[in-house]
Amino acid sequence: MPEDKNRCETECKDTEAPLAKMGDAVRSRKAAIVMHNNPDPDSLAAAFGMRLLLRRRFNVSGSIYYGGMIGRAENRCMVAQLRIPAYQVQRDISELD
Repeated sequence: MPEDKNRCETECKDTEAPLAKMGDAVRSRKAAIVMHNNPDPDSLAAAFGMRLLLRRRFNVSGSIYYGGMIGRAENRCMVAQLRIPAYQVQRDISELD
């Protein structure tokens, strides 16, 4: 058990610097979290996690956007069951810089 505690403390310290840099980059109270077209479960989960991190750590309101569609039934179910607030963009986001 002590080894697990030490490992956890080390891992937590390793995340502080990147989170501090992220906090320095956040200059607004709102953020757009843009997923790739036709998002898969990994993309959905990452965007949802980013939204949660922004809100809890930096007090930033994040909105999740995607292009294309969430086509697979299990992916639509994931969005519904987890209440992921994702908004479809009508423009092909792969063309954005």
